[in-house]
Amino acid sequence: VKAVDPLGTQYKIQDYLEVFGWAASVPAFLPFLASVLQAMVEFCLGVYLLFGIRRRMTTLFVVLIMGVMTPLTLWLALSNPISDCGCFGDAVTLTNWETFGKNVLLLIAAVSVFKWGNRITPLVTKRFDSLRVFPTHFPYITALLFLEVGEGEDNRTIKYQIYPDYNWEEESYKPIPGCYNQQKRLEHQQI
Repeated sequence: VKAVDPLGTQYKIQDYLEVFGWAASVPAFLPFLASVLQAMVEFCLGVYLLFGIRRRMTTLFVVLIMGVMTPLTLWLALSNPISDCGCFGDAVTLTNWETFGKNVLLLIAAVSVFKWGNRITPLVTKRFDSLRVFPTHFPYITALLFLEVGEGEDNRTIKYQIYPDYNWEEESYKPIPGCYNQQKRLEHQQI
């Protein structure tokens, strides 16, 4: 959900910064950048776990992330400064105690995967796993996420759309400003 709605994650990060009293000292672009990076890292780690890529490093990062998030959600559950953690956006709303319980289960799973990570069956060849794929995927995924969303007039609309709009043949269709692909499609159709 974080990759689909990075602006929602940005707003939740801004809520956390306000609770910690850091909102005034953090540049305005940083919460959005943090939301995109968080979505990117979580997605990459999930894919790497699924395919068994860089098993030791991937499982270590998963344990480290859960080792930070679990105490944070315990603090949220005890002090209740924010009513919803925002883990799943508006799709699923969890209380802080439900979020803490979820994170405890995920931490147990992460420690288990870290401890027995060598039992993960890799779905890629050793040659592919030996490439430096871990750091090189991050810039590409970040670029895709930044191309997908932008701030529109009301700060919540999509400005750049890299995926095709399947209703573009309708007469009422107008391309999104700045979207190169849709404008090229229209020009090509007129030729």
